[in-house]
Amino acid sequence: MAARPKERKVLISCPECNLYGEFNPDFGASHSATHKQEAAKELKEAQQKEAARQERKALQAKREGQRAKREQKKQQQQLHAEQAKKAAKKK
Repeated sequence: MAARPKERKVLISCPECNLYGEFNPDFGASHSATHKQEAAKELKEAQQKEAARQERKALQAKREGQRAKREQKKQQQQLHAEQAKKAAKKK
C-alpha cells in the first residue's frame, strides 16, 4: 500500500470564538466567512433598530407639533371669545 500524502493543515487562531488548532485551509476560509456574515447580520440588525428608533422619534415629534397647534388654536378661540364678550359688554 502506498502511503497517503499528509494533508496540508493551517494553524487557525480565532479570538472571537476561542478556536485554536490546525485545520484544513478550506475550514479557515469558511470560518472567517462565517464571522464576516455574522458581523454583517449584526450591523444590518443594528441599522434596522436605529431606523425604527428614528422613525418613532420623528412620529413623536410630529404628534407633539400637532398637539401644540391644537392647543394654540384653542387658546386663540378662547381669546377671540373673550374679546367678543368684552365688545358685547361695551355696546
